[in-house]
Amino acid sequence: MKKHFQNRVVTSLMAIVFVLLVIPSSNADAQYCDLSAQMYGWLEVGSIRKVTINDLTEGTQLYERASGWDQFATVEVTGTVSNPIEMNIGNEYEIDINWGIYYQGYLRVFLDRNNDGRWDYVQMGPDQEYIGNAFKTDNMYYIPPIEFINTKFKISIGDATQEGPSRLRIISNYYQYNVDPCMIYYMPNYYGYGEAEDYAISFVASLPEIYPTVGDILYNKEKYDGTTRNYNGAPNYFKLPAVEFKGPQPANTRIEYTISGPLPSREVVYRALDPNTGSSSINFNTPTQNYNMQSATGSASVSTNQGTFFPTKGGEYVVNVKVTKPNGKSAEGVKVFTVANNFDMSLAAIVSPRTNRYPRFFKYLRSTNIAVG
Repeated sequence: MKKHFQNRVVTSLMAIVFVLLVIPSSNADAQYCDLSAQMYGWLEVGSIRKVTINDLTEGTQLYERASGWDQFATVEVTGTVSNPIEMNIGNEYEIDINWGIYYQGYLRVFLDRNNDGRWDYVQMGPDQEYIGNAFKTDNMYYIPPIEFINTKFKISIGDATQEGPSRLRIISNYYQYNVDPCMIYYMPNYYGYGEAEDYAISFVASLPEIYPTVGDILYNKEKYDGTTRNYNGAPNYFKLPAVEFKGPQPANTRIEYTISGPLPSREVVYRALDPNTGSSSINFNTPTQNYNMQSATGSASVSTNQGTFFPTKGGEYVVNVKVTKPNGKSAEGVKVFTVANNFDMSLAAIVSPRTNRYPRFFKYLRSTNIAVG
């Protein structure tokens, strides 16, 4: 009996292993549903004329496409996967769609947020995968439709969004409402009553996380070389200057990294170099998410053979980082950190004397004793 039970357990485990080997992972082989395979063909009772995407955070127009009736415009029609529409993580967007319908129908917008090859449509909103919908009635009964309107939807790309590919789907469908992004008409495997368009999207971080960064206090006259060693009787990790992206950056992404100070001086005391070329523009030869500086020059560096940061003066320092994508798009940011000596004391605020600047405009009378606090 015991042997029989063991055989059943082994057989079950082998079956589980077989299933795991045969069934691919959802992310690796996920495929977005193909709307071109409508069973009975297409009818131009819904049409998308123009799509415009605006970056509200940066106040710029990100993308625009005007077209006729495409039936189902795949990403190869609207662009290419290798040249996607880049949406910055943390930004707010507005998509403006010019569309028309015969009699009555709906406009629907979906955005995949985790690259799993599908769109969740249980919840709807600017921060969901089902962005929103709009209803339109046209009493002129023309095929194709001749009356077009503009409808706008807000799209939020949250800070927790991971970098990587995505897909935007827009559907203009005749007559009845359906939440399923894999169906145009409200009945499955029926006519393509309307139009659908897919767009290749890439979520990108405009700037990586930087070390050192705001709030960091580094010890003066200590080498930040990536080692862990005792300081004041306790182990401390002396981290190398570094950048960390939300996802792997493609090959040929370039970064420029400098540290200047101490303020008010703007002297560059540390400039990171490409370990292969010696250039101040560091090139990623392979997809890279985290990068520790490997070579540097300047009075706060040690050697061009290592990326160690070695400050010798206390005060506030400024890190400046510039990231340039392979397509030439670049972003630049600044962070301020502190280098302190042992037993240094810093003040969060001065309570007294009170400032005579906005918003207090405080004045002291002559011969008044003023407390310092």
